[in-house]
Amino acid sequence: MEFDYVVIGSGPSVYHFLLGMQNSGKKIAVVEKNRFGGICPNEGCEPKIFLEGAARVTLTSMRLQGKGITQPAKLDWKELIQQKNKAMASFLNNMQSMYEGLGATTIKGEASFVDQHTIEVNNKKITADNFVIATGK
Repeated sequence: MEFDYVVIGSGPSVYHFLLGMQNSGKKIAVVEKNRFGGICPNEGCEPKIFLEGAARVTLTSMRLQGKGITQPAKLDWKELIQQKNKAMASFLNNMQSMYEGLGATTIKGEASFVDQHTIEVNNKKITADNFVIATGK
């Protein structure tokens, strides 16, 4: 497989890179060893925001009890976690599809450099003129 650019990693910065390259005519691949989207949507920001929203509603309902709220909300953690996992899975599937929609070929696997223009992923050699390291952290 030959590409103009191969991006290793798939976090939010990759989305912006692909947007910028969308009409360039360049052949681009995105290689991800874990889940597409990076840390924020998988393990950080997005799941935290989802859970925090439910906690805020519950705490607010407790504070407003007796002020027009007759019964505070109660969290069902098991159900909340299931709903969070379902929402995040849908979001992450959309992330990979979004990258593909921006013209990138997505490849699941761990990249290792063979030489300055070649990586190996899943026992297949991939060549590129340029590599973008976007592994986060």
